[in-house]
Amino acid sequence: SHAEGGAPGRRDGPSGASEEEISQNTRTTEFSVADFPDPEDRRCVVCLGEYEEGDTLRYLRCNHHFHVECVDEWLKRNKTCPLC
Repeated sequence: SHAEGGAPGRRDGPSGASEEEISQNTRTTEFSVADFPDPEDRRCVVCLGEYEEGDTLRYLRCNHHFHVECVDEWLKRNKTCPLC
């Protein structure tokens, strides 16, 4: 199909997001237990690991949050939130 075309190595369409798109459409913050009263909310659903003090989290527009490293990998392949 024509949609698969384009320059080699370039991703168009709904597949992945560029680093620029990711940084423009999200915000990052440093994790602190004090900000997350619910222990169930203190984990990254991408890697299933618990957040630790000082971890950098990325919030998407939907307000879901993940480890920066985990969700950036995800977003480069798939522009949608892993939870939505």
